[in-house]
Amino acid sequence: MSGNGPLEAAAVPSGVVTFLLTDVAGSTRMWETAPEIMAGSLERHDRILQDAVKTNAGVFLKSKGEGDSTFSVFWRATDAVAAARDAQTALRDEPWPSSTPILVRMAVHTGEAVERDGDYFGRTVNRAARLRAVAEAGQVLISQATAEVVADLLPPGSELRGMGVQHLRDLARPEVVFSLIAEEWPQPVAPIAGTSEGVVAAGEPLPLPRRLAFSVRVGFAGRSEERERLVRQFHTVSAGARRVAMLAGEPGIGKTR
Repeated sequence: MSGNGPLEAAAVPSGVVTFLLTDVAGSTRMWETAPEIMAGSLERHDRILQDAVKTNAGVFLKSKGEGDSTFSVFWRATDAVAAARDAQTALRDEPWPSSTPILVRMAVHTGEAVERDGDYFGRTVNRAARLRAVAEAGQVLISQATAEVVADLLPPGSELRGMGVQHLRDLARPEVVFSLIAEEWPQPVAPIAGTSEGVVAAGEPLPLPRRLAFSVRVGFAGRSEERERLVRQFHTVSAGARRVAMLAGEPGIGKTR
C-alpha cells in the first residue's frame, strides 16, 4: 500500500528485494510534550524520507509502517543503502525545533519477498523489523545478506562497520549486523596521537577517557528510553545549547557502558 491507496502489483518489486525500515526514536514523548510542533516535524520527516527513496529508485510505502515508522522497498540493495545514507544525512542537516529533535533509526535487509496486491509479508519483513528495533537513534543497521551485496559498491565516503552478532527477538537465527558509517556524520572523538594522558595540545579537542574512547561491539539490554534521552541532549548541545546529564545507579549496573 501507499499513502494514496493500494498499488498495482506490477508497480512494486518482487522476488529478491531489499527493504528499508525506519522509525522515529522517542516520538511518543515528543507527541506528548509538543504535539503541534511534532506534527510539522513529522511532515518534514516524511518528505525527507520519501524524497530519498524516490531519488534512489525505491517505492515508499508509508502506510505499511505503524505510527511514525516508514517502510520502503527496492529492486537493488545498493539503492536501498544509498537511500538510507541520503535520508540520514538530510535528517541530520535539518534544523529541527529543540522540542522535537527528529532522530531516526533505520534498518536495511535483503531477502525473498512475499508480496500480494502491492503489500509485503513474511520472514524477510519480520527480520528487517527486528533489526530496526535494535538500532540506536540516528543509526543505520545493515544485515549480513545486504552487506555481502553492497560491500564493494558503497556510496563514496561510506563504510560498513561490523557490530557483531545480534539475537533478534522471536527469531531463531541470529543476525550478523553492520552499521553504515558516512564521513560527514559526527563520529565519536578518538584519542589524540602523540599526547600523554591528561595533557592536550592547545587548540586540540579534548580526548575521551580511555575506557570510553573505543566502541564496544556489544548491544544494550533495554535502556532504550534512557539512551534516547541522552542522544537528544547530545544533539541539542551539538547545536550550541548547554545541558547537564547525570547518570546514577548501583555499582556494576553498566553506567560506564
